Amino acid sequence: MHNEFLSYIVGQLEVAFEHAYVVASEKLRCQELEVQLQLNATLDREKQAAESHSKMKSEFLATMSHEIRTPMNAIVGMTSLLADQALSHEQKQIISVIQKGSHDLLTILNDILDFSKIESGNLKLEEEPFNLRSTIEGVLDFVSRTAETKGILLNLFLDPNLPHLVVGDATRLRQILNNLISNAIKFTDTGDIVVIVSASNQALPIYFNVIDTGVGIPSDSMGKLFKKFSQVSTGISRRYGGTGLGLAICCRLVEVQGGAMWVRSVHHKGSSFAFMLNLKCAPEGAVEKVDTVGYGSTKSFNSDVPSSVVRWILSFRVLVVDDNAVNRMVVAKLLERVGVTSIHAVSDGKEAVEWIQKQRGPRHTLVLMDVAMPGMDGLTATREIQATVKKPPWIVALTASAMEDDRLTCLQSGMNDFVAKPVTKHSLVQMLERYVVATFGEKGE
Repeated sequence: MHNEFLSYIVGQLEVAFEHAYVVASEKLRCQELEVQLQLNATLDREKQAAESHSKMKSEFLATMSHEIRTPMNAIVGMTSLLADQALSHEQKQIISVIQKGSHDLLTILNDILDFSKIESGNLKLEEEPFNLRSTIEGVLDFVSRTAETKGILLNLFLDPNLPHLVVGDATRLRQILNNLISNAIKFTDTGDIVVIVSASNQALPIYFNVIDTGVGIPSDSMGKLFKKFSQVSTGISRRYGGTGLGLAICCRLVEVQGGAMWVRSVHHKGSSFAFMLNLKCAPEGAVEKVDTVGYGSTKSFNSDVPSSVVRWILSFRVLVVDDNAVNRMVVAKLLERVGVTSIHAVSDGKEAVEWIQKQRGPRHTLVLMDVAMPGMDGLTATREIQATVKKPPWIVALTASAMEDDRLTCLQSGMNDFVAKPVTKHSLVQMLERYVVATFGEKGE
């Protein structure tokens, strides 16, 4: 009897312990779950705060870009017009200084926008077939004039094993090469610059190397090269200028494409900047992408109006749509300078729609459309024109909103081309060339 009672007590204790263990375990699990939920909520709040901060930063930069480009359009446009006048030597020097200052300011603005997009993870890369050789040669054509003025010889060596077509982002490759070669020219006073591009039996990756005989880099300053807003030395910064963003951007652009960049340098003897990209060989039958939109193009061109444009220019009827009176005047004057005779200007999208709907006759209508306007904006006006006009005109976004997302938004709204402000005679000629090709064929026939 006594033993049975003890066994019963032991059994009940075991049940009680098991129950207590289950209760304690469940309580602990609930506590852990509550901690995890609190942690998740904190992480969500921090993520939302970071995303909000990133969005505010992007919106601020986009707004500042737009606000800076708008007055820059007047400065660049008017100096471009003045540069074509009969000027004295001193006046030409003054105009040249203004143009260089404007170009430098825009370069800084574009660098800051690019670096912001890379850091925020908003950089979008293209994956399109492009001609590797012509892309590289185009960059050298673009920078060759600067090299010639300094008496520097540019040499290009292309490996015969390079594939003809590759898949990747041609615009970003141009940007990287342009920055490295321009730097080589800037920091080289005498000698030559060699650009070598190589592959192995059409196998990837592809290696790019830019070698100069310039000032070189001290060994104790090599670590500063790819840091943002960093210069090798204050003496270099004072003599050659720059923000210290170019190489940082190049390095990030290479890395986001799965490549790597490195440098070798001997102080006072020269430098070698090299990078590797894992570009893909284009599949058989791939069609090379032709960049019909001039955004970010590095193509060099003659300032004279091409014969293909001259042939058709008197048949152009151009409508300039911009809420800023100075911008309307600048664009109209530039169009007159290249030979356009029929120019009409309005201040908002509603006026543009009404004017186009009234047009009759055989003349080809070209619309240069601002985007951000009070009343009816450029995107809404474009959609209205596309929906109500039987044969819609060729519409070009001419805007200070110069981000890549802005370009895509304009094209998706029905616009045919995109030109970022500030606009010059050269950029207008390029745009007219693309219009002639699209309307009359490759030879303007």
